[in-house]
Amino acid sequence: MDKDDSFNAHCGPIFAETAAALYAAGVSAPKGINYIYGLGGRDVRVESIQHVFAELEKISGSGDTGDTYRYLDVRE
Repeated sequence: MDKDDSFNAHCGPIFAETAAALYAAGVSAPKGINYIYGLGGRDVRVESIQHVFAELEKISGSGDTGDTYRYLDVRE
């Protein structure tokens, strides 16, 4: 989870550093999902974190990550 978006189209900064560390440790294709939250100074709600864990639990059962770059509680 990142509280900052990045200027690339792939992931936020913490996700990028984590993926780089996994590659350096020998993990050839690390799977991960990057959630961006708190944009515009918004607080993160408990319901949002519960939603993230529910999605991760569903993904752990199916193995299908879908979109790996996701936003929490943003206005469109």
